[in-house]
This record gives sequence, C-alpha cells and structure tokens, in this order.
Amino acid sequence: VKGRPTLGFKPVEITSMRVAQYYGLSRLGVYVSSVEKGSFAEQCGLQYKDYISAADGETVATVERLEEILNNKKIGDTLVLEIIRNNTVLDVVLVIGEQTN
Repeated sequence: VKGRPTLGFKPVEITSMRVAQYYGLSRLGVYVSSVEKGSFAEQCGLQYKDYISAADGETVATVERLEEILNNKKIGDTLVLEIIRNNTVLDVVLVIGEQTN
C-alpha cells in the first residue's frame, strides 16, 4: 500500500442557493460531482448529484469534514455514506480504495 485512501468519487460543496438552482439541486451541502470508472464508488452505485448527508453516522456539511472522516480510515476499511437521491434516503457502503496518482 503506497497511496492515500480514496473514496473513488469527487465531492463538491455547494454553498449558494443560486449555484444549487443552476445545477438543479434543492439543498446546500456536499454532492457527488463525478465517479471514477472501476472504483468501489461506481460498483456500489454512487451517482452524479447524490447528496451526501452523513458519513459513518456523522453529519457531513462540508467537503473538509468528509475528508477528515476519510483521513481516519485505512485502505480496505469501509465507510457508510447516507445519501439522498430523488428525495429517497439511501445508505451506501464504500470500501476505501488506494489513490495511486
């Protein structure tokens, strides 16, 4: 294991309702902006525009908080994300991957 832990997706923090509305989003907070091909995030079904409300039971309001939670994980650990997609709350279990680049 050489790389840093990665979730396999890129989070984005929406802090303005104007920006949220531009992208067709209904709330402020952390969203999935892209999912890496072949990643655990893709395998577990994480999708573009999923809203991330919690990670391992802790509220996630900023990308910084999500990264703090990730930094306490090791490659191969799991992370439970509570996401909201189309007004439905879902729990997604991710296996922490290795960032190699």
